[in-house]
Amino acid sequence: MIRNYLNLPEQLSQIYLNKYTVFLILILIKVILFKKSLITVIESSIIDESTCDTTSKEMQPILNSVHDLIMDSLYKLQNSGLMSILLLLSVIKHMIIFFIDLFFGTYICLLNALIKGTSEFAFNAGETIIKGVNETVVEVTNDIEDGLKGLSQFINDLITGFNSIKSFFTGNTPVDTSAQYKDKINLSLGTLKNKIMIPGTVIDEIESVKKSNLGGLGDLNNDTQILISKPFDLISKALEAKQPIENKTAILPLNVKQICMNNLDNLQDVQSDLVELVEFIGKCIMIGLLIVAFGAIFYEFYIEWRTWKREDQFINEDSDINNEIEFRNESNIYDNFILYTLIKRFGINIPSRWIWLISYLTTKFTRNILFFGIMGILSVVLQFILLHYTKQGLSKAMNIVTTNFNDSQSSPRQYIRSMNNYINATAIEVNDELFGNIRETSNSLNSTISTFLDNLNTAVDDIFGKTPLSGPINTIVYCTIGRKLLNIEHGLTWINNNLKIEIPLVSKDIQNSLYDIEFVRPKNVLAKLESLIDNYKDAVFLELWISLIFIALWILQGFIGLLILAFVEWKEYQGTLDISNPKQLTDKERADYGMPLSNPFPYYHN
Repeated sequence: MIRNYLNLPEQLSQIYLNKYTVFLILILIKVILFKKSLITVIESSIIDESTCDTTSKEMQPILNSVHDLIMDSLYKLQNSGLMSILLLLSVIKHMIIFFIDLFFGTYICLLNALIKGTSEFAFNAGETIIKGVNETVVEVTNDIEDGLKGLSQFINDLITGFNSIKSFFTGNTPVDTSAQYKDKINLSLGTLKNKIMIPGTVIDEIESVKKSNLGGLGDLNNDTQILISKPFDLISKALEAKQPIENKTAILPLNVKQICMNNLDNLQDVQSDLVELVEFIGKCIMIGLLIVAFGAIFYEFYIEWRTWKREDQFINEDSDINNEIEFRNESNIYDNFILYTLIKRFGINIPSRWIWLISYLTTKFTRNILFFGIMGILSVVLQFILLHYTKQGLSKAMNIVTTNFNDSQSSPRQYIRSMNNYINATAIEVNDELFGNIRETSNSLNSTISTFLDNLNTAVDDIFGKTPLSGPINTIVYCTIGRKLLNIEHGLTWINNNLKIEIPLVSKDIQNSLYDIEFVRPKNVLAKLESLIDNYKDAVFLELWISLIFIALWILQGFIGLLILAFVEWKEYQGTLDISNPKQLTDKERADYGMPLSNPFPYYHN
């Protein structure tokens, strides 16, 4: 007889086309495509030089405008501050001069009036008194002098008589001594007359006080004004000649292309590392799948050989099976790997209902569903392995990038920090150049005011130091001028300690605007790549759910099988007990039941 079926070698010639190997090859192709897609995403996510050119053309004019705005604002602020200082210096100078002229001029005027009024009063009263006294004294002395002249004549005559008597008694020639005594008497009266009269120098001294010249105080006022004006004029000329500092090249604007190119090298290194990592993991997975695929060929070879042997065993087995149900039951055990292993190999006695349920769950249809689910999970696991190592490498790269290019070293923050440092340095330079001389001026003013007070006290002492007016005049000087000048000294000291220009730093709004600009930063690019990898992970999760649905369908078949068993049990329980049509027993059945093999009732007829 011609054989129309395939023997074992013929079946094994197609063993490489088994479903396990085919599905593993399909998974291998999927992993290769997944790896290629992942590498493409990595390479496309990393920017190149053309991207830097495009970004620079779009953003550089904006950044240049922001830089020019900051520098122009700084220049205008310096210029306006310079004008304000000049105006302030002029106001302070004229206020101080006005104050000194006001109070010191008023003081000189009052002092003049006091001196003139007092001296004129003293002069007029003294002159009247002196004239009256002198006239009275002269009249009295004239009368006394007339009396003394008569008395002098009488005495002289008496002396002449005494001399004559003396000569009479002595016989000597008389000597005339009356002229000697007369001269003595007259001399004594003349001296007394001159001493009694009030000398005219008293009137002259009062007249000199009346005509006292306060020009020294006026000169002091003028000299002080000149001394005060001189430092103000010098510093004003210096400030007028001073030009505001305008150096736009001191801080260069942010260079977008340079920032991009600086980060590009690091990004390309990260890109190369990630691509190499994906290639390596992909190759490992592919090699593993190829090994498993070849292993599946040998496994199927063994399965086919074993199945063929079981069929031979089943065909050649000395069995008492003589009906279709028993034959199919036995064939089912041989065809089912699980049932054969449990029953034939391990000799486990399994109830028929459980054998039916296992058979229901291991049909070619349910096996295909379970096989699809398992192969899908295997594909998901392999893709997850590839994504896991890729994301792990990406996380390491992000940590390195974060360490090297953290936010404190990012270009916008570095630019703002440099700009603020430049503004602070400019403020210090401006304060030193503008207010250094002003501080010297304030010190000079303090010295001038101190010298002025000393000279004022000296001038007052020179004029009134030996007069009764010295004490009151000094008090008036302190109250009207001295105390106020001391307050001016304190004010100048405060100006010296606090005079400075504070230039505001870059505003928060500008800082936030610069931070919001999308510069090309490695961390941002890698974060975008990470989000794309997460999208791949979501897609793989979808595959996982599909695979789990296949497995869930296989599990559902178990519940359906239980329902079928329950229905069969219920139907048998509800079925009638009608006996079926009898069937002629076979010789074996007759022997088993102990019945004779021949007809025991040959003559029996219905």
